Amino acid sequence: MNNLVNNDRNINNSIVILNSMYDEPTISADRIADLVKISHRSINKAITRSKKELKRVRFKIASHNKKYYFLNEKQCLKLVGGLRTNYLTKQVRSKLINTLIEQFNQALKIQLRRQLTHIQSKPLTYDFNLAIDNNDTMDSHSYINLNKLAYKIALGMNTSQLKKTRNIPKNKPITEYLTANDFKQVNNIKQTMIFFINQNYSYQEIKTILSHHKLGQKIGA
Repeated sequence: MNNLVNNDRNINNSIVILNSMYDEPTISADRIADLVKISHRSINKAITRSKKELKRVRFKIASHNKKYYFLNEKQCLKLVGGLRTNYLTKQVRSKLINTLIEQFNQALKIQLRRQLTHIQSKPLTYDFNLAIDNNDTMDSHSYINLNKLAYKIALGMNTSQLKKTRNIPKNKPITEYLTANDFKQVNNIKQTMIFFINQNYSYQEIKTILSHHKLGQKIGA
């Protein structure tokens, strides 16, 4: 059960799901069901029976009114500890609980790394805004356009496409959902942009230069 933490996206078949860098990691109840070899219906019944001990459990309603639960670490361990199935022998249960604890710990470390990277990128954001303000060719739309371009070049998708692909709520900033590697790639592009902005290059000129540079990297790869 190694490398089961999803440290990039919210994908339901990962053991531990990381959404926003400020939301606690969770695990899909269906994923628990797979691990202990029971059905979706059985795991939901187990959660319903344990509602008093588990307290408030997150869920979402999918098509055909199918309910999917998402548990935090404490809820997950309580549920697995109380499940009674033929598959869950004492040895298997103990090994599974240890694995789950390890995976949640890994998820928290990844989350802390994302938060730190986000904090470290704030001075760059200030420099990015300042450069745009001091560039005669820029207008009120320049920040949004350059920001979208930075994401498009760094991650292959602009901000709107990223929000849709990664299921990021409209009222949440994209930066809360980036991995440390995402941050690094976007910040590298923004640092390059700052250089050209400070040289009074226009948005179109910067777009042309960076797009050709990205194409050249792909050809040379």
